[in-house]
Amino acid sequence: MRLLHTYFKRWTTLLLSLPFPGNLLRFLGRDWGNLKSSFFKHVAYPHWSRMGLPEIRRYWDIRYGGRCRYTMETIVPLRPRSILEIGSNCGNNLVLLSECLPSTEIRGIDINAMAVTFGNGRFRSLGRGNVSLIRGNIYRLPSDSQADLVFTWATLLYVRPRRIKPILFSLLRLAGKHLVLFETHDSSLRDSAVAYGKFYYPNNWKRNYLRIIDDLGSTVRGIETRTIPPDVWSPNGGGGTCLIISV
Repeated sequence: MRLLHTYFKRWTTLLLSLPFPGNLLRFLGRDWGNLKSSFFKHVAYPHWSRMGLPEIRRYWDIRYGGRCRYTMETIVPLRPRSILEIGSNCGNNLVLLSECLPSTEIRGIDINAMAVTFGNGRFRSLGRGNVSLIRGNIYRLPSDSQADLVFTWATLLYVRPRRIKPILFSLLRLAGKHLVLFETHDSSLRDSAVAYGKFYYPNNWKRNYLRIIDDLGSTVRGIETRTIPPDVWSPNGGGGTCLIISV
């Protein structure tokens, strides 16, 4: 899979450097982005479900790193009684939360069975009985997974434009008080052609979540946006943003 990714990246770079194919591909614009997205949807995205133990361990090793600390500093002041992370991997984002909120029910959903098993084992060994991970898919979220606070961290940026609206609707339905998105956002993407997703190589979609929520017709009490410091997260295409949506 990594070899395919490398060859695809090299050929894309070469084509874009040549006058005719480069101009043609840039002219195709969003369609070319969709083409690349389709490739990664079927070739690179399954990487998350097939991620092996060495990479899962690396995620666990950053449980006290900058992203996890930023997550804790954002969520703890909201004082949720229950938390659900969508796309939790082994639960590295949940370790600090479980330390700061020992009486809060904390759950994570991830597509990778090995990451779920690994994380549950680590939390048991730490004596964190308030944390549990289950295997699940963002496209088919269980309706009984409601929580005071639902959050995602660099998960929705892999979702293609035509699928983001129903997923965001599901997340808002699951969130009792807050939906917190640590994702790539750009409020200047107002045109419908790019508001739902502007593609950045190799597999990131930056979008205007304010526009999408407005299109959903969802009644929310308020939305606060914060720029995520680059030393915490610097995604391809920029736009790392924390959106705190009060529902």
